[in-house]
Amino acid sequence: MSTLTTLMQISSEDLFPTPVDFTVSNDNTVDGNYSGFNTYNIGATPTQLNITTFTATGTNALYSYFAIGTASATGVFIGYENQNPFLALSPGDFAFFPLGQGTGATAMSDITAYSFGGSTSVPLTYFFGEKN
Repeated sequence: MSTLTTLMQISSEDLFPTPVDFTVSNDNTVDGNYSGFNTYNIGATPTQLNITTFTATGTNALYSYFAIGTASATGVFIGYENQNPFLALSPGDFAFFPLGQGTGATAMSDITAYSFGGSTSVPLTYFFGEKN
């Protein structure tokens, strides 16, 4: 069993109508059979790829992290089973969230990503850590 600590800080002094400043920390237990960081270069034309195969059963989930570097020319969509994307990342964006949490969660095979388009490849860094 491993612990993955996440820290989120959101702040703005000039956000209208009310400035915001908060920090949240969480220790996430990664105790399943799968975890790992990877980087995949998504092609210049919209390309789908199979990032991983995972089946959620009972209350297990994947802690999921996706990031695109600021120097990228374009962004990516993330989805599963070739359905409509649930996440759109532009250059410099990142996301961390549990995916598939809950009793009776559906199978999440074929997590896919494809580029918005553009003239260069998009390096997508991603992490999946299984939570049982």
